[in-house]
Amino acid sequence: YISPGIHPAAFYFEEDARQALRGQWNVADEPVVFSAAMFRADVKTEGLTWVIGACGELVRRGSALRLVIAGDGIQQDKLRRLAAGQLGDRVIFVGKVPRDNMYRYYSACDLFVFPGIRESLGLVFLEAQSCGLPVVAFDNAGVPEAVKDGITGLLVPAFDAKTFEEAIARLLNDSQLRRKMGRAAQSYVRQQHDLNHNYQKMEDMLQEIVNK
Repeated sequence: YISPGIHPAAFYFEEDARQALRGQWNVADEPVVFSAAMFRADVKTEGLTWVIGACGELVRRGSALRLVIAGDGIQQDKLRRLAAGQLGDRVIFVGKVPRDNMYRYYSACDLFVFPGIRESLGLVFLEAQSCGLPVVAFDNAGVPEAVKDGITGLLVPAFDAKTFEEAIARLLNDSQLRRKMGRAAQSYVRQQHDLNHNYQKMEDMLQEIVNK
């Protein structure tokens, strides 16, 4: 079995990008939740709706968080209205970000949150972890292959709003845990989901078959 993956060299933490973007967003020491998806009328928008709702509930309970959302699509107006009602000025929509620029946004944030409803894998989970972000997502479909529960992030039962909110809050409130999981996430992606390594494994296997 050859694991799917990414090129980790394209997704790394950069301190300069972190400082620059957080300055633009006027964020000081507040933890920043990041989410990214196309704003399609399907599980992508449904997933972002879950993120907005959970973060809105945490803000109402007193959490000093910011939510940054990357993406674009036909559901943009709907999502912006929902986010304004739930989070006011604590949400920032950054639009569609070119994939080769995503590392800057991952670097600027503190945790990646997206349910991954019926995701076959979810490359954004690998990208975020490669940049050192712990993940909060649903324990469903292919997500557990991308995120190691309790090690590189927190997976919760699908559609369990309370547990989803609690998992986000746990990482928001524990910077030491965020850093620990973030470091584990970087290592995990490089060990298990590096396409350069995985393609070489496949080439070696095919070469062995050809030479028999």
